[in-house]
Amino acid sequence: MTKDNLATHNLCIEEIEKIALNSDVRKFKVKYQDGSRGTLRIFVYSKKYVAYYRGNATARGYDLWNYAMNEKKSFASVEPVQPKTAVQKYCDNMRKFKNAFLNRSNPKLWSNIQDAYSQIDIDTIQSQMEESDKLNNSYDCYCWLSENYPGSGIVKENDYKTTTILANKPSPWKNNSHLYGEYQTCVENISKHIENKEDFDYTWRANYDIHVSGKNCGDGVYRAWLSREYYNCGNGYYYLLINDNSAVFCEKD
Repeated sequence: MTKDNLATHNLCIEEIEKIALNSDVRKFKVKYQDGSRGTLRIFVYSKKYVAYYRGNATARGYDLWNYAMNEKKSFASVEPVQPKTAVQKYCDNMRKFKNAFLNRSNPKLWSNIQDAYSQIDIDTIQSQMEESDKLNNSYDCYCWLSENYPGSGIVKENDYKTTTILANKPSPWKNNSHLYGEYQTCVENISKHIENKEDFDYTWRANYDIHVSGKNCGDGVYRAWLSREYYNCGNGYYYLLINDNSAVFCEKD
């Protein structure tokens, strides 16, 4: 690296540090001195130091000043990527829920929620939210949506998370092999249950106590659930089963 190139690289690092220590920016678009481009993800530690993540890592960082030595690349220019607002993040999650129910859900499950999502325009909701200057976090957005769309029938949860039946297979090291049959019976029969709108109920132990069930409800809607509760406890994480394997997060209790 020439003296001029090193000076440019160091100025870029100084710019990254200045922005990171004085804002919530944690991502930068980067142009390297070889002409290539990329994205730099960083974090602040001890309130005054900046490190960067390599690849898709989220748990271990490296000293930003060692970047050129570690990555064999040097910065030519950097551009901060402004973090999304609370409204943008919340509406992005709403779009994920909408996609799950309209494009991934079995049409025989949760027909009420599928109908609800088919009738709403999330772009319109986001525009309405952005007119308010009081929505500073996901809870504010949740409250606004509950107040302005009280009977919408959509999922208002703050965060989009998923799990699957197959991901909650019984743990062989927890001495519960006797429950494997319950899991296997569920996997083998759940497609038939849903296709025929049959009631079903299965329980086994994995990293959590797992409960998968479905039934025809009094309003004519066929619903199914997957819960992951702490061992021998009535509290945990609750999901809406949308097909014969996948479930989307609903609430934590």
